Amino acid sequence: MNRFFVDEIDKDVLAITGNDYNHAKKVLRLGEKDEVYGVYKEKEYLVKIKLDDGKNLIVEIIKETNVLREPDVNIHIYQSLPKASKMDYIVQKNVEIGINKLTPIISDRSLVKIKNNKQEKKKLKRWNKISEEAAKQSMRNKIPNIKSILSFDNMIKELKTIIKGRNTEVIVPYENELIKSTKDINYKNKNYLVVIGPEGGFEKKEIDILLEIGAKPITLGPRILRSETAALVLSTVIMYETGNMRRKL
Repeated sequence: MNRFFVDEIDKDVLAITGNDYNHAKKVLRLGEKDEVYGVYKEKEYLVKIKLDDGKNLIVEIIKETNVLREPDVNIHIYQSLPKASKMDYIVQKNVEIGINKLTPIISDRSLVKIKNNKQEKKKLKRWNKISEEAAKQSMRNKIPNIKSILSFDNMIKELKTIIKGRNTEVIVPYENELIKSTKDINYKNKNYLVVIGPEGGFEKKEIDILLEIGAKPITLGPRILRSETAALVLSTVIMYETGNMRRKL
């Protein structure tokens, strides 16, 4: 069933507006009496289209579904910018799996550099649109935020702030780690900060800095994974080990 995120509820009535309205009318060809899902503040409602006023689809709530679709852990990925359109794939697939946030970062070996604010805004707009589409497709009740691009140094400052006094673990897949693996992650935590290196991997000095703030380097096995694969594998493992790959009723 089709799914729409809305900004407000007024007496059990919702409105599908803007681009969603155009998509519903021109692509999905929805009309009066059709039923869809409306999501407001991470709550899912079964709704019926009551009126098309030419700019909005006015829908009324039939019932709240009470289906638990969001995981009970938060995964925030810090992803070194990859080449070409690989970031589109990273955003799409990790949102489908269930991450909470994603922050693009620029490390020493990053092959992509953002030239100006205009270019960054354009990319962020695209990535957040991909996140929204992936959230709808995968029946999520939340659209994960793709945050502004950070330098490696600014990421470290942010990590230091986040991990203070919190039930949080910072995990770094690292090709030179030979002992610690996904089995050594503490799956009793609720917050996971996953730091993914670029195509050429992190510099040794960057790994040393991550170690200083308490990050845990792990191996993802004897095969070297691409940058766009590593986050997806690790997110999936965390979801599985914390019980978030089961359907919750």
